[in-house]
Amino acid sequence: MRLHRIKSILFLLHFILLPVAFTQSPTYYLNPEKKLAQYNTQSWSVENGLPTSSLLGLCQTSDGYLWISSYDGLIRFDGHEFTVFNKNNTDAFESNTIRSLAEDKYGSLWMTTQGNGLVRYSNGEFKRYGRAAGINHLYRAIYIDSLNRIWSASPEEGWFYFQDSIFHFLEHEMSLLNTEVRAIAESSEKGIAFGTFGKGLFIYANNRFTQFTQEDGLLNNWVYSLYFDKNGILWIGTGNGLCYFDGSDFYFQKQVGGVTVNDILEDKFGHLWVATNQGLFRKKKDSNKYEHLSTHNGLPHNFINDFLIDREGNIWMANYKGGLAQLKDGKFTNYTSAGGLHGKVVNAICELDKETYLAAFDNGRMSRIEGEKISYYTLKNNLTGKRIRHILKDSKNNLWISTYSGLLKVTQGGREIWLNERTGFPQTKIRLTYEDSKGNIWVGTRNNGIIKINTDNTYSYFNASKGLSANLIMSIEEDCEGNILVGTSEGESGLSIISEDEIIETFSKKEGFISNVVFNTYCDSEGSIWVAALGGLSLIRDNNVTNFTVKDGLSCDTPYDVIEDKKGYLWLPCSKGIMRIRKSELIDFSDGIRKRINTRLFTQHDGMIESECNATTQSLAASNGNLLFPTINGIAEINPEKILANNFKPPVYVKQLMVDNEPVDLSKKLTFQPAAKRFTFEYTAISLYEPEEIDFKYQLQGFDEGWVEAGNNRSISYTNLPHGNYTFSVIASNNDGIWNTTGAHLSFTVLPRFVNTKGFYVLVISLFVLLSYSIYRIRIQQLKRKHQVLEKTIKDRTKEIREKNEELQKQKAEIKTQADFLEEQKKELNLLNASKDKMFSIIAHDLRSPLGNFRTMVDMILTAPEDFDDDEQKEMLQLLSQNAQSTYELLENLLNWSTSQRGVITYEPQHLIVNPVIMDIAGFMSPVAANKEIELIANAEENLQVYADNNMLRAILRNLIGNAIKFTRRGGKIEIYAERKSNKVEFAVSDNGVGIKPEIKEKLFNQMEHTIRLGTNEEKGSGLGLLLCKDFVEKHKGNIWIESELGQGSTFFFTLPVDKQ
Repeated sequence: MRLHRIKSILFLLHFILLPVAFTQSPTYYLNPEKKLAQYNTQSWSVENGLPTSSLLGLCQTSDGYLWISSYDGLIRFDGHEFTVFNKNNTDAFESNTIRSLAEDKYGSLWMTTQGNGLVRYSNGEFKRYGRAAGINHLYRAIYIDSLNRIWSASPEEGWFYFQDSIFHFLEHEMSLLNTEVRAIAESSEKGIAFGTFGKGLFIYANNRFTQFTQEDGLLNNWVYSLYFDKNGILWIGTGNGLCYFDGSDFYFQKQVGGVTVNDILEDKFGHLWVATNQGLFRKKKDSNKYEHLSTHNGLPHNFINDFLIDREGNIWMANYKGGLAQLKDGKFTNYTSAGGLHGKVVNAICELDKETYLAAFDNGRMSRIEGEKISYYTLKNNLTGKRIRHILKDSKNNLWISTYSGLLKVTQGGREIWLNERTGFPQTKIRLTYEDSKGNIWVGTRNNGIIKINTDNTYSYFNASKGLSANLIMSIEEDCEGNILVGTSEGESGLSIISEDEIIETFSKKEGFISNVVFNTYCDSEGSIWVAALGGLSLIRDNNVTNFTVKDGLSCDTPYDVIEDKKGYLWLPCSKGIMRIRKSELIDFSDGIRKRINTRLFTQHDGMIESECNATTQSLAASNGNLLFPTINGIAEINPEKILANNFKPPVYVKQLMVDNEPVDLSKKLTFQPAAKRFTFEYTAISLYEPEEIDFKYQLQGFDEGWVEAGNNRSISYTNLPHGNYTFSVIASNNDGIWNTTGAHLSFTVLPRFVNTKGFYVLVISLFVLLSYSIYRIRIQQLKRKHQVLEKTIKDRTKEIREKNEELQKQKAEIKTQADFLEEQKKELNLLNASKDKMFSIIAHDLRSPLGNFRTMVDMILTAPEDFDDDEQKEMLQLLSQNAQSTYELLENLLNWSTSQRGVITYEPQHLIVNPVIMDIAGFMSPVAANKEIELIANAEENLQVYADNNMLRAILRNLIGNAIKFTRRGGKIEIYAERKSNKVEFAVSDNGVGIKPEIKEKLFNQMEHTIRLGTNEEKGSGLGLLLCKDFVEKHKGNIWIESELGQGSTFFFTLPVDKQ
């Protein structure tokens, strides 16, 4: 289907826009305190629905949609679905190349294109501008200034601004044609700046251009981007880096050198963002340092053609051959290998000092994290290749580093002591360590239970042979009573409790414990023990065990750890993300007060770079209240007291209504026949931060009793709706559950079937009355019918006689018409015979003489060439040429006249500029005039137009000028001129020749008179030229006439129309 189908699915009148949505201050705006690598990225390519991965430009319109320009058309994105407009479905597009995009103050989207000129999209309609002005191709630059003027440039017509449907072209001392403009920016004080390819920077102010090039200090003459910051400084992106211009001098930014700077933006904090072919740069407001984000530290693609900051604070990037990418913030601060960590899978996190952490990895490396700074943590012993499992900082500031090559103790003074079998320690494969309240160090091993290092440096042993659940130690924790809780794996029970160096109790599935595999334990301030186990979460309270699983409300049955924040929530990392549960709800569930618990699962949608947490590690509740979770790709840190919440209420639209699989025009009043069976509503909401986390509710008022939860589904169908009035309503919430309760609404009516209307019942009653009355009338009609039949027979006979009489009269009239027609045919045939006789007469008379002369002179030259010297031969050749020219003109006039007489000559009038035609014919005839030393003078009003057939006009002028040359004496003068008179153009060919006798003048245009005169040099003519002129002028509904005085000259006048009549 063409454009009219697409129009029906666009927002138009029924798309209910929420103005409040776009006046909100987004909370997800990129936190400037984070490093670039700590933001989350997401990308879309052809596999995600993009028509192409080579994108050119971006624009977010006031309705929230993201628009993308490309070589494959214009793309609209609501965060969920790409809609493509190209020449296959949009009449305004003859080419698919859409270059730059911008929105004006009225909400219209403007775009520059290749082959379509300047295009506007407004209220679902595309409209082209520029074809009449010769503008089809526009450069990749567009800017809408504070006066709503649209600035751009065309290779055909130059630079311009477009206002009130008029193109205003800019003038400069040098030509602006084919000077490519790539960037345009505005300053209220400095004017409009243009960045060009190869010719530097231009600033247009007070209707004058000022040009700056490399000779003036500009970094490079190839300017790709321009931006005036809040201080009025002009930032200039070139093909060789970034510089800025303060009005006097240019300043090169060396940190952004050697790259192509394609776009420049300033965020609400005043920080500068720079998009290049080598990634993204950021310069903070009060800093001279540039931070770089590329594919080396997390960016999906380096070559960024264009970027923008959307209304929710996310950065969107249109990449060259890299598709669409998004950079966004979230609830978490992430530390990854791309951002500087020295490993990927994090096995251990330890707090060294406030907001200073130590992270360890399988590769034996450790990273020190201190604010934004990440550095390599070095030791005297090289741990590379030694798998680090845990790090403990004890009360004496010693570090205990657990590895599968032994336990390394690093004292506060920097002394490093290895504890392993080679140094006399009982075990080498160490999983973790724990310091109890008495200063003892408990060492959990991979396969030999627990070794307790007492404060007197003696060892105590706890293993399966002494009653421990198993020898594979997963966790060690001290409860409020000083007991040691030991989580194990690969045993008959999962949890052991040690008191006074005695194993006093174990918990297994036999005692109702959820699992024999325990990952970690946590003892809260009330003495309750929380156990993260394989299969769910367990609570041990007052010697009773309560288990919590997915059936009870957990998001995952495999929590890896349990930590508590200061607001009373428990946080449980798992393979799907991090669960947060209010502890009071778990207690109420345990006490039977609640039937189900509410769990909030944090994932990549909330800002985690990686949702899956590491199973065999411990999370960290830091001293500042932040929580740090090790994942299989770095660390996710969150401040539970300052969790970023998305306050952006997504605007909601009903995009399309399909009735029986056919789209409906939503701009019209919606009324449907009862035969309509299936109604399908398609709707959307635009929150570009996490569009797949948007939830919808819908209600068909008049059918649904209440709101229906739809999740992220964006369409719903109803079938066989009864007749009545309906309103379809839809509301939506963002990823954090903030609802737009105003939503969007669409009202329509389903008409009742006829049998269900009051009219049907009235009709039944009326039919009964009518039937009764009809029975009465039938008898009356039967009596009248015979009488009517008799009357009809009489009338039919009378009518038949009358029709026969009328037919005879018609035949008589037709015979008379045919007789008149034959008489006209006879006259026309006589005229044609006269014309034929005249033509043969001309051929016999006028061709015989020149051809005879031609033959005689040729025979003389061929028979005795030696009798003629060079001058005589030249003279004879000139005579031959003149005879040939005369014969050619005669034949041409004969052919044109014959064609005209037969009515088959081509007549194709058009608007012509008169002056070039007159000058062209005068130039053509000038050699003939020069032979007689006659002066030709041609003159016509400038830009004078006439509506005429080009060939006929030239034939008229050629014959009249030739005729004037023939009858003008040597040294004479001929003038050709034209001027407009009312709605006609009057032409004149005037000479000072021999003039025309009155009796001859009357016969010149008479076809039945054969008037032939010799010229002043005995030139011969056929007399057909003037007849041809008369035919051609009258073909244009014009007039031709002569003014002549014998001995003084003649003037031939004719008129042709200015416009089509």
